[in-house]
Amino acid sequence: MKRRPISQKQLTRHALERGERLTSLTARERYGIISFPKRISELTEDGLKIKSKPITARNKWGEECRVNEYWMEPKSVSQSNMFGKPKCTAWE
Repeated sequence: MKRRPISQKQLTRHALERGERLTSLTARERYGIISFPKRISELTEDGLKIKSKPITARNKWGEECRVNEYWMEPKSVSQSNMFGKPKCTAWE
């Protein structure tokens, strides 16, 4: 039985959740994602908090160009709040 391939949206989400900073250029090189801004739009519509800023990068001819870099702030999941329970500080 063949496994269904992972979607570009899922690839983008996993990369951002791992802490990767991606541009359209790096998303295409690493993951073969062609419509990267569309994937970012879909993920923000799903409620993900994706940050971005313009940066200067070099294109394949070595020329400087402006692109947007996207990332997500790392989630700090501690054992105390992993299951949605309030943290008890009585024993600390």
